[in-house]
Amino acid sequence: MESEKGLLTTVHGQSTALHGIVVAFSADNLGAHSLFGYLESFSANRMCRFCLADKAEIQGKFNEKDFIIRTADVYDRNVKRLRDGDYNASETGIKRGFILNSLKHFHCTEQSVPDCMHDICEGVGPYELELVLQALIDKEIVTLDFVNQRIAEFSYSMSDRNSKPPELVLPHIRLAAAEFWCLFRNLPLMIASRVPRGDPHWRLVISLLDAMSIIFAPEVTAHLADFLSYLVEDHHTQFRLLFPDKPLLPKHHFMIHYGTKMKQFGPLICYWCMRFESKHRFGKEVSSVCRNFKNICKTIATRNQHKLANDLLNRSLFQPLHCTGTSSSVIVQNLDADIAEAVRLHFGLENQDEVYVSSNCQLGHYCLKPGCFVVLNVIEGKPEFGKVLTILNVLNTIYVVTRHSNTIYFDEHFYSYCIEEMSQISISTVATLKASHPLACHKILADGKERMFISTRYKMF
Repeated sequence: MESEKGLLTTVHGQSTALHGIVVAFSADNLGAHSLFGYLESFSANRMCRFCLADKAEIQGKFNEKDFIIRTADVYDRNVKRLRDGDYNASETGIKRGFILNSLKHFHCTEQSVPDCMHDICEGVGPYELELVLQALIDKEIVTLDFVNQRIAEFSYSMSDRNSKPPELVLPHIRLAAAEFWCLFRNLPLMIASRVPRGDPHWRLVISLLDAMSIIFAPEVTAHLADFLSYLVEDHHTQFRLLFPDKPLLPKHHFMIHYGTKMKQFGPLICYWCMRFESKHRFGKEVSSVCRNFKNICKTIATRNQHKLANDLLNRSLFQPLHCTGTSSSVIVQNLDADIAEAVRLHFGLENQDEVYVSSNCQLGHYCLKPGCFVVLNVIEGKPEFGKVLTILNVLNTIYVVTRHSNTIYFDEHFYSYCIEEMSQISISTVATLKASHPLACHKILADGKERMFISTRYKMF
């Protein structure tokens, strides 16, 4: 496909040449090292596919500028030396070549991307959470029973309910990636009221949350990518000061390359392995229930093709991006007085006119319902929130009627925005919302006063 001739095919009865190149190669760390020909042991001396760091250096150097970045020329020279008697794979980290490096516009040293799902949600995050919780328990700030109680009683948003974390067990926390992301984002709202402001171990949690807010953002800027590199360096430095006897993981080191890769390939979340894991989930479920061990690969492939054929026939793969649930016709004057007034002004209707009120609205795979909060706008880096009062379907356009909230300040200790509800009501189309996921508001005792907090999933601008 990358040749001048291209791949000849027939589209709507006409012969067409398709062209394409490999832009990026996404895989988990072990898969990438296995395919690219790097050593597959992360206890090896050269464990990084992005640079030539050795396992001793990663414990004290936290800036990408401190390391020699791998290049295509050096990689290819080492591959040619593989059969030399004096070649030592531990010095280069390379044990064989990669077939796709023969492509004209691809090389594994330049177009390999990091996997923030396995690095953060199944590596750095749980590792540090174990250490920080144990430190807080040792200081008698919290107990494990208290933390598990808050996890069980916490009011999760509708976008988080399917990822509700289970009870934690120390010293080793076992969580799925989605469960960890849900827990870590909401942990400040769960237990920060019991943690003294300025606690150094809690500062480490906030430092990692700062980095994660950019790492998991679907939109970033070059400035944020550079800022992420600074945040990662600061976070690793804090970790070494707090836990000098605990080693940094290789996944800690991979994070120092995130800023550069983000500027090269865009937001990290666009090529993480979470989507691949979701795709593989069906095959895992089939393998656990079919009880066919003669040729399990063929069984999974056949079942997967059957499912795909069914999805294509019933068109479940082509659902509209925005759709509403059950809708009913309501006379404007029968709506709440303040909502009715907003509807009349916005649409130019009369009291006896009818509108369709929907029970919910589906935005992609997120569901908005009355009572949840949404991000209406972001002004100078500060989100403006609104509480959904009702959902309208007017001329096949979906509108949300919201009551505005005033964003007072961002409380770093709770890693959330402190808000107060206002009387102003506005009507917006769902397409103009700054985020498609529903949020929840939590009332928390902060500094002796009950306040309302909302936590966003990532940094917005």
